[in-house]
Amino acid sequence: MSPEIGPEKGQTTTIGPTIRAAPEAPAEPFYRRREQARRWGALLLLIGIVWLVFELTVRSSVSGVRISLAERSDTLPPQTFVASAVRINGVNDDIELVPGAGEVITVEATRHASGWNGNAATAALQRLEVVTEVQGDTLVIDVRPGNRLTGAFGRAPSVSLRVAVPANTRVEAAVVSGDIDVTGVQGNLTLRTLSGDVRVEGVNGDLQVSSTSGDVRIRNHRGPLAAETTSGKISAEGAIISPRLSTVSGDIELEGGSDGLAARTISGAIAVRTGARVHLSLDSTSGDIAFEGPLAPSSASVINTISGNVRVGLTDLADLHLEASTTSGELSTDAPLADNAPERRRLSAVIGPGTADLTITTTSGDVEIGAARR
Repeated sequence: MSPEIGPEKGQTTTIGPTIRAAPEAPAEPFYRRREQARRWGALLLLIGIVWLVFELTVRSSVSGVRISLAERSDTLPPQTFVASAVRINGVNDDIELVPGAGEVITVEATRHASGWNGNAATAALQRLEVVTEVQGDTLVIDVRPGNRLTGAFGRAPSVSLRVAVPANTRVEAAVVSGDIDVTGVQGNLTLRTLSGDVRVEGVNGDLQVSSTSGDVRIRNHRGPLAAETTSGKISAEGAIISPRLSTVSGDIELEGGSDGLAARTISGAIAVRTGARVHLSLDSTSGDIAFEGPLAPSSASVINTISGNVRVGLTDLADLHLEASTTSGELSTDAPLADNAPERRRLSAVIGPGTADLTITTTSGDVEIGAARR
């Protein structure tokens, strides 16, 4: 007989079919709540899509690409003030400065706003305030935007300011995203914008300009100048005293300049032309440098670029002490330096008293030195 095989000690046996209990279902209200949430979410999504299609269909052009918004503008009554200085603060507002008549400062302002419909544009316009207040000897003009949000396709509300200032009025104007235009003002100016252009013409006085992302253009300026921009070009012309110009990414062009002249850029070219005797400090990390003009006696001038060519045209070679070198470029000259024939990459020369020092260096670029052709 075969041995009977039974359960081992501690084991149990079950006779008949095995019946497994069904898992207990969660409470029905939980599922109902989740289902209701999904239904509400789908309904709200559908409403949003229908509304967007309606807005794009009704308010867009025939091609369906350009959105047409309601536009509103209004011009505020002019205001006049007596003060010796003006300070203007704005956001994405444009500022225009012009000469004033007599001894009063005149402020004109036009507000602009847009919206999906006329009511929305009018409401945005009404929230935009231009607050003027005389604090001591200074007129403060403050543009208060209220709620500038007009929707995904809307243009933020803005103000166009036109301020007429008498001669010798100090002006400080600053905006976040807007342009500054100045014409014919006689006085010291400080102009700042984060994202916008600055244009100045016919100004007489101490001028300081800065822009983070924008071009700076100055024409027919008389007086000291300091201008800088992070991403933009600087172009200046006039009887400029001791110009100080700098950019991070942008070219510098200067026509005119006297006394000490400094221009620096990291990624950009520098071009300077002047008829006054100057001492130079021109520096570019990646860009060409060109200079044309006379050097001041008893002065030290430096021109340096790491990756770029240097071209110098001197209009007066009666007094010069020159040191020029390039690491991996060519050096050439057509100046009357016959007794100081240059090496391939280095030149040292003394003409006359030799009190006007000029040092030129470039790491990767050519150096060309000559007499300027008039």
